[in-house]
Amino acid sequence: DLLSQTRRGLTYPALLCVMVCVAAAVMLTFLVPQMAGFLQSLGQELPWSTRLLLGLSEWVIANGAMALVFLILLALGLRIAVIRSPAFALYCDQKILKLPVLGRLLHQLVLSRLCRFLGLMYQTGIPLLQALEWCQPLLRNRVMAQALDQVHQRVQSGEGLAASFAAEGWFPPLLVRMIRVGETTGALDHMLSQQAIFYDKEVQVRMQTLLQLLEPVLTMLLGLMLLF
Repeated sequence: DLLSQTRRGLTYPALLCVMVCVAAAVMLTFLVPQMAGFLQSLGQELPWSTRLLLGLSEWVIANGAMALVFLILLALGLRIAVIRSPAFALYCDQKILKLPVLGRLLHQLVLSRLCRFLGLMYQTGIPLLQALEWCQPLLRNRVMAQALDQVHQRVQSGEGLAASFAAEGWFPPLLVRMIRVGETTGALDHMLSQQAIFYDKEVQVRMQTLLQLLEPVLTMLLGLMLLF
């Protein structure tokens, strides 16, 4: 449901991004070169903004194709590096989680997935150590999977579940407190289920807010570009 909602919400912003790129390409490759000769024939000193626009247009015409090919090759190279290098993939996941807005959103999404899967496994009678191990690949984030693996090792060595989660820096205090309550009262599966619902609501609210802000921001960017 969240993925479907996100796709519907991103349809208009994605279309607007395409329009911005097409408008910029058309202006820099067709419109500005036609005006360049007229502006330079005036015999007056051009303002810095006009000189910047003319220089940018010349650069795009001369190097635009090469820059596009470079970006495509760079994206493919990064993709191959992530697949073949676990250390680089771990570094990328760590940086993604530290992004100002998107990182927090993805972090809460992973926490929701962890609480839901761990609660379901514990509820169906799967041993806790086995559930912690099976949840690691389900998180779809290498940093969080590594942190959960550390939790698994601490619990295996005899530490409590809440203390093991608290020892890792990627699990918020609220989740640790709820796990401690569930561990004390014997209702761990119920507490994890409640946390999954809480994080789901947080993700939905943040996603809706971002989508609502994205449309006017892109519209303003398009207007500012045309104004420039």
